[in-house]
Amino acid sequence: MTVEAAVSAAPNLNCAGGTPAAVKLWWHACRVLLAAETAASTVRRMIKDRPHRLDLTYINQPLYFVTFATRDRKTIPSLDGAQAVLEEYARRARENFNVALGRYVIMPDHVHLFVRGGRNFRLSSWIGGLKRAISVAQTLAARIL
Repeated sequence: MTVEAAVSAAPNLNCAGGTPAAVKLWWHACRVLLAAETAASTVRRMIKDRPHRLDLTYINQPLYFVTFATRDRKTIPSLDGAQAVLEEYARRARENFNVALGRYVIMPDHVHLFVRGGRNFRLSSWIGGLKRAISVAQTLAARIL
């Protein structure tokens, strides 16, 4: 049954016989049908071998879990240096742009982190800046040594 059919088959809720319990039950049934219909249409549109994506999200300030790797998966020369750069970048982001860095893990050839920003936060720009900062710091450290 489609949502339209459920709505047209609904009892006359404005008449004296439409009790609050009946209204609540009808409303819940419509919500369940709408959710089922939305899920079914999403499954039909999925591309083979591609992970399921949500059509809509209603979170104003989502929390992102990000993983990024070094170029060609090369080892980060100084994990301590990368950590110092990451923490300074996060401090400045918090103070100047209302961006919060959560837990993070720096691995020899990649980084995992949680990050959240305000309404104007652009994840790609922020991550690009972080990668650039770490790369520049690592290059400078290599030249000094």
